[in-house]
Amino acid sequence: MHGVGFEGLRYDTGDKADWLRTVVRPACCRPDPGLEFLAWLREFVTAAENGGAEGRRLGA
Repeated sequence: MHGVGFEGLRYDTGDKADWLRTVVRPACCRPDPGLEFLAWLREFVTAAENGGAEGRRLGA
């Protein structure tokens, strides 16, 4: 066994929510496609919070 000191963000990709964070955070931080993806994500979250079509599809 080998141990390594680590500083930074760590996600458990075996956990569904952490797996999504693992994908979404870097996607939002990149210049491409980050800005386009971030704009879509904002619209998606707003629609889901307001019970829009995308939110209803998710059962929100």
